[in-house]
Amino acid sequence: MRAFKFSIFFLIFFLTAPFSVTHAQTAESINSSATATSTERITTLNGGAGGIPELQEQVSYTVIPERPKDNDIVEIKAEMYGTPVADAVFTWTIDGIPRAAEQGLNKIQVQVGQNTKVSLSILTVSGQSLYREWSFNPQNVVLIWEANTYTPPFYKGKSLYTAESALTLNAINLDSQNPLTNSYANYTWKTDGKVFGSDSGVGKNTFVYQGDILQQEPYFELLYSNVTSYAAVQAGKTSPTVNARAVLRVQTLLSDIFTFEKTPLLGVLFNKKIPTVFPVTKTETSLVTYPVYYSLVSPTLPVYTWSLNDTVIKTNSNILTFKKTQNDQKSRLSVEIQNPKSLLQSKILTYIIDTTSNSTGFTAGTDTGFGRQ
Repeated sequence: MRAFKFSIFFLIFFLTAPFSVTHAQTAESINSSATATSTERITTLNGGAGGIPELQEQVSYTVIPERPKDNDIVEIKAEMYGTPVADAVFTWTIDGIPRAAEQGLNKIQVQVGQNTKVSLSILTVSGQSLYREWSFNPQNVVLIWEANTYTPPFYKGKSLYTAESALTLNAINLDSQNPLTNSYANYTWKTDGKVFGSDSGVGKNTFVYQGDILQQEPYFELLYSNVTSYAAVQAGKTSPTVNARAVLRVQTLLSDIFTFEKTPLLGVLFNKKIPTVFPVTKTETSLVTYPVYYSLVSPTLPVYTWSLNDTVIKTNSNILTFKKTQNDQKSRLSVEIQNPKSLLQSKILTYIIDTTSNSTGFTAGTDTGFGRQ
C-alpha cells in the first residue's frame, strides 16, 4: 500500500515538472552611436549559452573618428572577450558588397561618403553568429566666428579676439538644402572639453563665448545631429541619421592702438597710421587715436591718457592738438588706452615727435591701409 502511494506521487510530480528546452535565441537592438546609426544582432546556434545573456559572447566596437567628415578614412575594430579573435571568422561588407572575409580580421579601414553602410558578421568557434551594421552620413559643418571687439572706421579686416572679450560662433551645415536658414538640428557646444548645456539644444546654431584673463587659445567643438519632428515620425517620413563634428581653435592676440592725423580740410586720414617717428612741419597738428581689439562698442568708453616726455598733458579724450614751438627738437609723446572693465585690455604706445626742419611728410616704411604690422 505504501509503495502504491509513492508511485502515484512520483507520477504526479513527473507530469507537473517543467521541461527545459534549448532553442536558438535572437536579440536585436538599435543604437545611435556617436558615429552613425548601428544595428546589432546576436544569434546562438546549437545551444551555445542557452539564452543566458551573461554567457553570450561579449564584443565591443570602436570607430575612429567617431564623427567623420566626407571622404574621411574610418577604422572600425571589434574586440572579443570570450572567444580569441584568431579563432573567429570576420566578414566585412561595404554598401552591400563583400569586402573581406578572413579568420582573425577584426578591423578594417573604410573611406566613408554620403550614406555609406558597413556591416560585420562574426562566426565564433562555438557556433555563435554576431552581426553589426553602421550607417555613415557625414555632413560638411563649418564654424564661422566673429570677435566682439572694436575696430576703427574703414578698418579693412576682421575684428580679432583678445583676452576677456567675447566670441560669437555660428554653425552652418553646407550639405543641407538651405544652409543659412535650415538650423533645425541638435547642436552640442563644447569649449576646452566642457559642455555648455544651457547653450546647446535644438536650433541653437549660435554660441557666444566670454573669454577670461588666462590668455589661452579657446578650443571649440560642435557635435551636430539631425532631428526628426514628431509630425514627420507620425507620417512615416523619417530621415536618415546625420552626425557631424566641427572643431575650431581661435588665436588670442593683444589689444592694439591705431593713431591717425586729422587735417582741417580732409579730416581724419584713416588710410595711413602715423609712424613711430612722426615728423611735424605744420604749426598746429591734431592726432586721433583709436582702441583696436578692445571689447568696446564705442571709442569714447575707454580711458585715454596723453603724456609728453612722461608728463600727463591730457586725459579722457582720443584727440590731441599741439603746436610746434621750435624747430630741431624731438619729444616723446605717449598715449595709453585702458578698458575700465578689463584687466588685460590696456596698452601704451610711444611716438617720437620730430620737428627737424628738413623732415617733411611721413617717413619711409609707414604701412598703408589697416591691419597689424
